[in-house]
Amino acid sequence: MTLPEILEEGKTHGLAQSSAYRNLSEMSEIGVVRHLHSGDDHGRFELDESLTGHHHHLECTECGRLEDFVVPEEFEQIIKDLVKATEQQGFIAGSHRFDVLGRCLECV
Repeated sequence: MTLPEILEEGKTHGLAQSSAYRNLSEMSEIGVVRHLHSGDDHGRFELDESLTGHHHHLECTECGRLEDFVVPEEFEQIIKDLVKATEQQGFIAGSHRFDVLGRCLECV
């Protein structure tokens, strides 16, 4: 969800914008949510993968819409092997992302 979407949902509960910012920042710091940067003016927030499981995204470069995208396990294993191979270049990877960029059907 974007911050404006969160604020809209929170109206019925009296959520103040400053509280939303503060809570999202704190939840991000402790690993409950993560901030996703997308192609529009608003970043998005989603529950951390430790709570939802590992997944990837389809991102509309026109409107910024993000959708979860699950890849086959064979693909995921290839990516894990590539991440492990980075150690040969003196780099220790902590995680990986695979996002497919394009336009959603509403923006085509």
